[in-house]
Parts: sequence; C-alpha cells; structure tokens
Amino acid sequence: MNESIMTSSSSLHESESGVCRDVDVVVVGSGLAGLTAAQSLKRGRSSTSTSSLSSSTTSGKGIGGGDSPPSVVILEAHDTHIGGRVRQVEGLVPWPVEAGPEFIHGGSRSVLKALLDEYHLETDEHDWPDKFWFEKRMPLEKRWVVDPESDETIQKADALFEHMYSETSSVDSSILEYLRRRGEPQDIIDIAESCYANDFGTSLDKMGVFEISEEARHWSYDEKYLVVRESLGELVSKLKEGLDIAMGCAVANIIVRDDDDKDANKRKIQVQCTDGRCFMCDQVIMTTPHSTMRTNNVRFSPPLPEEKSQAVQKVGMGDAIKVFLVFKERFWPKELFDVICPGAFVPEMWITKHTPTKSASQCAKGEHMITCFLAGKAAEAARAVSSKEELVAKCVAQLDEMFRQGNAPPAGTMSSANPATEYLVASHVEDWAVVPYIRGAYTYPSAYAAGARMWLSASTHNGRIFYAGEATNANGNPCMQAAIESGHRAASEIMLRRCPPRQKL
Repeated sequence: MNESIMTSSSSLHESESGVCRDVDVVVVGSGLAGLTAAQSLKRGRSSTSTSSLSSSTTSGKGIGGGDSPPSVVILEAHDTHIGGRVRQVEGLVPWPVEAGPEFIHGGSRSVLKALLDEYHLETDEHDWPDKFWFEKRMPLEKRWVVDPESDETIQKADALFEHMYSETSSVDSSILEYLRRRGEPQDIIDIAESCYANDFGTSLDKMGVFEISEEARHWSYDEKYLVVRESLGELVSKLKEGLDIAMGCAVANIIVRDDDDKDANKRKIQVQCTDGRCFMCDQVIMTTPHSTMRTNNVRFSPPLPEEKSQAVQKVGMGDAIKVFLVFKERFWPKELFDVICPGAFVPEMWITKHTPTKSASQCAKGEHMITCFLAGKAAEAARAVSSKEELVAKCVAQLDEMFRQGNAPPAGTMSSANPATEYLVASHVEDWAVVPYIRGAYTYPSAYAAGARMWLSASTHNGRIFYAGEATNANGNPCMQAAIESGHRAASEIMLRRCPPRQKL
C-alpha cells in the first residue's frame, strides 16, 4: 500500500467498514484545484476571501470548528503522479514537454500568474493566433496568412464571435447552428472550427452560444498568451510542499451520516477507497476531472441532488490529442509560434521552448519540436486512423505540404521538397481520452447548458460536500487559473462554515 507523502498526526478509529483515518477535511484529487484548496485550508483561510474568520462563534476547537487550521488529506487515485492534467513527458527534447495544459490565458488579475510570480517562475508572451494556413485556399501562394488582421475572411469570423458574445436571444443553440442560421459560408465555419472550437477542446456543434457569451462577459484577464519558461511541473512541486497526500487512493464511495445523529464527537462523512482505505471527516472537496462525475465513478449516499446530476450531464468534457514531432533541423521560420489551419487534418500547431534540464537533455532525441493539437472532431478523426504511426504520418504530411519549397511558405523557411519527412527523428502521441483518472481534456462552453456551472459549484449534503475544478468555475475560460480560483473558493466556503463571521451586536 502506498503511504502518504507526508505523515499525518490524525487519529484512526473504528467505523462500519473497519479502521478509518480521522481528519477534518478530505480533498479528492491532486490537480491544481485540489492542491490550491488544501494549501488554503492549511493556512486556515482562503487567499481570495476578504471575510474576517472568527473562532469565537464556533462550537469549540474540536471536530468541525476551531481557531486553528483544519487537518487536511488529499486523496489521489494515481499511484505516482501529482498535478492532475499538468503532466510532463521527457525523452523528446532537452526540456520536459507539457503533455497537458501549457498556456496561461491572460496575465492581469490572474491568480495563476500571481502564483508564478510568487514562485519566481518567469513567462514569455506570444501573439495568438500567430499565423494561418488554409489547406483549401487557392492559389497556393494565398494559403499562408502571416498577418491575420490583413485577411478579410479571418476578420469577418472574429467579428461574428464578437457579436455572438453579446447575444441575448432567449433560445440557446450550438455555435454551428448559429452560424448556419446566419447563412455563413464554409470558409467562415472552417475558421471558427479550427480557431475557436479546437481551442476550447471541442467542435462547433457542441459549443453553446449562451455559455461562450457568459464566459466572455466575465473575462477580465486581458488577452495575453503566456508560456512558462520552466516546466509547469515546477509549479506543482511548489504547491504540493507540506501537504498530506495519500497516493493510489481512488475514491469509490462517499457516505454522509444522517443529520439526526446528534453525537457531536462523530464525523459525519465516510470516504471509502477502492483499496480498502477509508477516512472519516467533516467536509469533502471534490476536485476530480469532470469525466469522473459524468461517469459516476464515485458513488454518493445519499445521492447527489437531481439539479446537480443534470448539470453534470449538461456540461461537456472536451476531447484532445497532442502529437509531438521532433526534428533534427528547424525548417520553419525562427520566430514562428502558432499556426491555425482551417479545413486541415491538424487544426492547430505551435512551437514552444522551455528551460532545458539535465535529465531531459540526457535522453533528448532532438532540439526542435512542433506540437500538433487536435480536439473535438479533429481528435475523433485522428483516433479513427489505424495506428499511432499513421496518425504521425498524416501530421508529418501536412507539415510537408505547409513548408514545401514552391508552396510559398513564410520567409525564413528552409528550402526542401518534404522537410518534415526529411528531418523527423522522434514522435510521441498523447491521447487524453485514455489517460487514467482523466479521460478527457477539459470542459467547454456547452450548448444548452446555461447556468449549469452554478449548480456544479454548489455544495451538497447540507453544506458538507464542496466542489472545485475548472468545470465548476462559471466566470473563466476552462483553464488552469479557473481551477485555481475554484480551489480558493471551496476552501473559503469550508472556513466560513467552520468559523462563521462574528455577528455584529
């Protein structure tokens, strides 16, 4: 049996299912939301809360209250990995490659950017989208658009989305339905599919007008695209310091005792894991990926309220595949960052570099890498090919077409008939649909799901079970900072329950 990362002093006692560990709060999941929530509880407050937490109005310093920080344990289903969807792959290039999220969306008022600054993790800013490449555009010399603001079709697509953000119709619809209802041509739909839907990890027929409008109205982080110079694993390493994390502890059942039980010395919640470990606690914070809630991997007793269950099904979990291609020579322009490819097999690709590490450098296959990102329908098409080798071949073939001599690639491109094929030395495919305990990318603005995220964020079981994670944040693009914000919120809700503000006389 795997032991906790940090030895806890919490007690053990007998329960219906055997010996259980006694703790104030159980956090389920060690992603960014779970780590943030645990750190906030460990400090005895939420860093986003401005409420004064008074201990004098609690029932005492025992179970469920007190003027000291609660005891907290994080239960992580994975045997070895902490960080949830933040994960790295080594052995490709001289730095750890981000298998999951890697971009910070916006720098102003971002709790993620504030954390990076606190831990002295520097970032580089990029323009997004950088360039466009149209597979079906003729003549060939018009396929590349190095200045998106100069292209009338791209500008029209952007203007459509700006208009959509202020949509106030009483009837929700998918964005594909919205565009077709307006009679938009296929080239506009292709741009929207590759630039907007793919970025959200889904397809236009699943994205909702209301949810994307709601996200836009609450967006307050500016439009910067930031990349951490070091691996995001460094952030996870900082966040997990000092926390009590039980590894290989997949939760199976959460049982809440009847409130009629008046014994103040009894914990109200029992958390049972698949390996037989169990925990007795006063509150639980669920931070697992949305796929876990959608597939009912965790059973609640009493069951979740119907409104919560319906909201879980209304909000969709995106699908994404990353294909990493490593080359012995750089054949693209030196300053190239990101390319949107409307109508192509690979809708988007980018080039990022991070600070080299000794371990990654020792086993690196090359120094130049392109990341191909396929989500939604593109991910479905990628998964439909016969093998990973064929998937890599299709990505390489598109790069050959994009940068081939004679096809008018951007200035600075190395002249070659099939440059990607010629210089390819290694590849790696990361399919998030099959990653254990994740089973997907991230949630997206879903059609016919207006208001559902408010239900996802609401506590249940008489304020004993709380919820965090990017899916529960209605005010931000489903991303890392949304997860961190939700972790602070859940911690604040628990501290307010444990130590309500002193009432004014």
